[in-house]
Amino acid sequence: MDKAYIQPTAAVKKLKTARSFSHTIYIYGATGYGKTELVKQYLMNRRYVHISCADEGWDFSELPRAIEKKNARTSKVPVVIDDLQFLDDDKRQKVKELIERDDIWLILVSRSPVPPWLRPDCVRCGFMVIDEKDLRMGVSETSKLMETFRIQLNQEQLRQMVTESEGNARVIVTVAKMMLRGVQLGSEMQKEVSELFSNYIDR
Repeated sequence: MDKAYIQPTAAVKKLKTARSFSHTIYIYGATGYGKTELVKQYLMNRRYVHISCADEGWDFSELPRAIEKKNARTSKVPVVIDDLQFLDDDKRQKVKELIERDDIWLILVSRSPVPPWLRPDCVRCGFMVIDEKDLRMGVSETSKLMETFRIQLNQEQLRQMVTESEGNARVIVTVAKMMLRGVQLGSEMQKEVSELFSNYIDR
């Protein structure tokens, strides 16, 4: 992982466990919790296939060729299906087929918990689930993140930030950038951060 990346400890632990047993992993959480970044950082020194269901024109038909190309040195290639909440209904069966393949390690990323159409496979195959609470930044992670911006906060300020941001990494980074501009912690910052984050979600 990138040394500048502050990893959510619980999530990384589950990723390592799932990898060791080649269990399909399902990661979910609201916008800003770093789902995709977690996977990118974990796989950054590995060959893997990434498909976003939000991209126009994406097609599972290219996956076997991509895997064959990337499969020269390892028996199980990580395959990331991102933005699963945008998956078309007619492509659900394709995902189910990927779950059954023994030549890949499947990682599913979404904003919502395991959907009804995937639950039978989740139970039968024993998905490893990383949820929002595993992705949240705690006091320790938040302190390290603020230090990357060279910002020192006391324990009370850190606890307050974690509580008010609900451990959302993007919110915490936004706060750090505002503090570098000289904005002080308080109600005015809360209002501005809320507006910025709402605009980000709208986009």
